[in-house]
Amino acid sequence: MVIRSDEYVRITHLLSAGQIQEGAEAIKCAKNTSALPVFLSAWGICTFYKRELQQAINKYEEAMHADADYDSARYHILIAVQKEREGDLGRSIGSATNQRLRSSTFVDAYVELGGLLVKGRGL
Repeated sequence: MVIRSDEYVRITHLLSAGQIQEGAEAIKCAKNTSALPVFLSAWGICTFYKRELQQAINKYEEAMHADADYDSARYHILIAVQKEREGDLGRSIGSATNQRLRSSTFVDAYVELGGLLVKGRGL
């Protein structure tokens, strides 16, 4: 299991606060001190907050390929949204459910899964 550092948490807070440039600079500075999957995942978060969703998916996939034990909750949510947009509601629900089982503290997964389940029932 890859441990995310305090630096990773700081980068995430910068990006979620809309401080994209500051977050990107912090990621560059963390290159030599972060494990490769954490570094790549940080770039995934950066591209996510820039609304470059396919690039975010690509970075998360790179991170997960760099370490077989590494997994990204946000990746599974992005895949669920992508599958929903493609009209594949079943695979979308499956991806969101898969993510939810891996990261029970990731609130976005529950919100996304709830929305997908409501769509699936036609409510």
